[in-house]
Amino acid sequence: MMFVPTIAAQARNLSTVDYQALGEKWKDPFLNLDIQMHDIGLLQPGESLATKLQDILSTWFKPTLVGDFLGSFLSTAGNVVVTFASVTFILFFFLKEKNLFLEILHAFVPDEQEAKVRHAVQESSDMLTRYFGGLIAQLSVFSLVLSILLWIFGVENALLIGVFGGMFNIVPYVGPIIGMVFGLFITVSSHLETDFALLLPMLFKVAAAFMATQFLDNNFTGPMIFSKSVQAHPLEIFIVTLVAAKMGGVVGMVIGIPVYTVLRVVARTFFSKFKVVQKLTDHLEEEEQKT
Repeated sequence: MMFVPTIAAQARNLSTVDYQALGEKWKDPFLNLDIQMHDIGLLQPGESLATKLQDILSTWFKPTLVGDFLGSFLSTAGNVVVTFASVTFILFFFLKEKNLFLEILHAFVPDEQEAKVRHAVQESSDMLTRYFGGLIAQLSVFSLVLSILLWIFGVENALLIGVFGGMFNIVPYVGPIIGMVFGLFITVSSHLETDFALLLPMLFKVAAAFMATQFLDNNFTGPMIFSKSVQAHPLEIFIVTLVAAKMGGVVGMVIGIPVYTVLRVVARTFFSKFKVVQKLTDHLEEEEQKT
């Protein structure tokens, strides 16, 4: 009720815009930038920045693409619903019978390793609980602060941009950039008929709100999560994120840190004699001693 009508309105705006007239309207404000881009060689003789922008907009936002997008969205939503139902069904029995997961693991490990397996599962569960709890708090604070800043700046659809900005922020490093691009896109699509001189300050406000919120997240919320839950160095997290992105794309970036957290616990439990494991898990031992 809050977001779907707004998104549908943006789709209608994009599908009914006269991009030919829009390109002509924005041609004069782009004149100085057009000349500078010709001087540095980014545009070829005879090309116009306004014309290229018009071509890009008409290519990506044709009315037929709206229908294709909705069809793809409905298909993806159906897959998500089926997956959610399956996971919920399995999760119900794991929660109903708390020892079911451990019993499955014990069936595959020797009897003398059962104590270590039980310890690893318990420690992994505790760390993941802290991590996801902190992550939800981080996303909530990010969305709230961003929405308030956008509302103070007088930006339309502040709540929509703030919530989606917080959701995109779950993807490390790349997510905030995607969120800001989404916010700029929503702002532009809501003011396609506005003069460029009036639209530009709105875009600066959106970008400033994202940068201020990201500064707060990078210096306060984010470090709190990594220091209290993952117990890993920021460079270590960065490398893990890069590897996860290479292996699994966006999904890999999202699940990379939780998977790495579990692997560290398992390595410390079963392979603590290796020096590299000791170096990677020394923070876990310090945290365990404190608790």
